[in-house]
Amino acid sequence: MKTLQQQFNEITLLRLFEIEVINKNTFETDYIIFNIELDNNCLIATHESLTIEQQNSNKIAFVSIELDGCFSLDENLQGLHGECIDAILNSDFFELAK
Repeated sequence: MKTLQQQFNEITLLRLFEIEVINKNTFETDYIIFNIELDNNCLIATHESLTIEQQNSNKIAFVSIELDGCFSLDENLQGLHGECIDAILNSDFFELAK
């Protein structure tokens, strides 16, 4: 696990996912930014509110996965990306761009 944490800390690129979406109200193309952080053994991606429930909450919206030491950092990040896609698919405000 320490190796994965060290690899994450050595990333020199921006730690985010930028996913193209369509705004359900305006039908315009937009982008959702998921800022990625490492907290203990979890990869966390914070993002703007995607649902009415998140919008009405006082908390920051996020998705997360627990790091799995059986997989590489890249594979763990792919898993987090999948969770971000799922969050968009369940969104009240956006749909995934094709």
